[in-house]
Parts: sequence; structure tokens; C-alpha cells
Amino acid sequence: MRFKRMSFSEIRPFVRYVQRIIIRQETYPRFSAVCPYDCRIFYVADGTGVLYIEGEERRMCPGQVVLWRSGVSYRMVSDVESDPLVLLGANFDYTWEMSDLTVPIPPDAMAMFDWEGRWESVEFTDVPRMNRPIQLNNMQFVEDTLQEMLREFKSQKLFCSELLSGMMSGLLVHICRNVSLSESERNVSVAKMERVLDYIHAHYAEPINNETLGKQFGYHPNYLNRQIKLYTSKSMYQYLIHYRIARAIDLLVATDMSISEIAVRVGFRDLCHFSRIFRKKIGCSPGQMRSSGGVMTDLLGETENDTGEN
Repeated sequence: MRFKRMSFSEIRPFVRYVQRIIIRQETYPRFSAVCPYDCRIFYVADGTGVLYIEGEERRMCPGQVVLWRSGVSYRMVSDVESDPLVLLGANFDYTWEMSDLTVPIPPDAMAMFDWEGRWESVEFTDVPRMNRPIQLNNMQFVEDTLQEMLREFKSQKLFCSELLSGMMSGLLVHICRNVSLSESERNVSVAKMERVLDYIHAHYAEPINNETLGKQFGYHPNYLNRQIKLYTSKSMYQYLIHYRIARAIDLLVATDMSISEIAVRVGFRDLCHFSRIFRKKIGCSPGQMRSSGGVMTDLLGETENDTGEN
């Protein structure tokens, strides 16, 4: 076993196998609980059933995603013969360290599982919830991605593994976001936070702060700021500055507007304020950015002093 402690940002998934499974009124696998040697992700496309995992019984229904790591025992049972459980799934590692094993690795029954064998075991240091089995509802958007992954896996075109890795990374990021929000603040509403961010995107050039946003959406300013930070990892002020600077870079490299005009256009009160924040975030002046044509951007660091100034 290759044990690896890592942060979630370090993942580079290697997708070993993608499949569509139809489970009729029977157990999958066909015998008692098994342990996989790589990670498993399944999306319930149709039907209902039960997932038995680590001694727990979990209902399965359409729109759900389930994810667990290698070495976790499981079995699945469909409910009704006429309404089979239809799953889209993938076997993968979180890194490419064992990418030489390209063929599917069958799971073993618990009694036969080789705990000292050649397989990967990852523990995330920054998102501990990802170290336990995950079950999420209302994840219908995952179906299209897994369908595309299945087509790509069957085609085995040039750079197939790299493309599958990118698509799996996207899925895992969405899952990590969901479980992070659920763990940190169970009443975070994704829809509400998206509306808040949409408002910032539409009004970023205006004077915006926690108080104005709080009045707009009916939240206490401090509560709203906490929700934005949970959802984006940035305070409202950090997010707003990040967005303003990104828009400023677009204007610097794509228009002939003066730097003073750009400063006002993206919401800064004067050129001096804009230039100071720009240099602090990007590491160069707006003029140097314009001269470079944008090639100097390594967007965008965190604001060290979160004063909330606009």
C-alpha cells in the first residue's frame, strides 16, 4: 500500500476504468461485501436500491452521487426487478503514481483483501470529509460528465487518460465544494450565494460593502460575509477586489482606455488607489501590465489587509 497525505489541491486523478452498470434485483458484486483497490465514484441514473458501506445502510435513488476511497468495503442491492438500478461509475486513483496499472483492478472479498499489496491510500489534510464515504443528492449535472467520460474511455483516443483526468478533477472539485459547505455551514444556500455573486459581477463598479449587500439580500452584514467566505474561500472584500482587478486586466490588454478611466470603470475611487491595490495584487503597475500585453498575470493573490475599503 502506498499511503500519501496531501491537500486536495494536489490531486491529479488517474481514471482506470469507466462503466455503465445495470443491477437488477440482486447484489452487486454477486457475493458479500468487497474492498476495492482503487477509489469508486457512482452516479445513480435510474432505479432505486441500497448501498451497504462500512456497516451503514444508505438508500440510493436517481440524482445521487456516491464516492469512497480504496480499501472501503461495500455492496449494492437493487430494489425491484422491473426497475433496475442503473449506475454510471469510474474507478480511479487520486494521483498518477500507479498509472502503469491500466486495466481494471477487481475488488476482493474482505477476507481476501491484500492490505499490504500495491494500491494507493490517500488522506486529505485540508478536507477531512473527503476521507470518508460521501453521498450527495441532486447532482444530476454529473450524469453528462460521466457519459462523456464513458464515451472517451471506450474510444481510447490520443491523450485519453489526460482528458479523463481533467474531467474527473472537475467532478471531484464539485463534490469537495458540496461537502465543504455541508460540513462548515449546513444552511449555506448555493442558489442564494450564486445570486449574491451574480449581483457583485453586475455591480462591481459601484460602492459595494457588506452593509449594502446585506440590505440588498436581507442578511446581517457579518453573516453574509461569513457565507461568502465559506462559498468562495474569500471575504466579500477580497472577492470584490479580485473581480475588479480581473476586469481591469481585461480592459488594460484589450482596450485603449486610459488607466485613469479604467480605474473608475472598475470601481476604484482614484488612480492612486487603483495603482496601489493593483501592484499589491499583481506585483507590477497597471502600465507594466499593459506593456506586457497581459503575459505577466499570475492572478491573483490574497489581500493581506482585509479592511473592507472600496
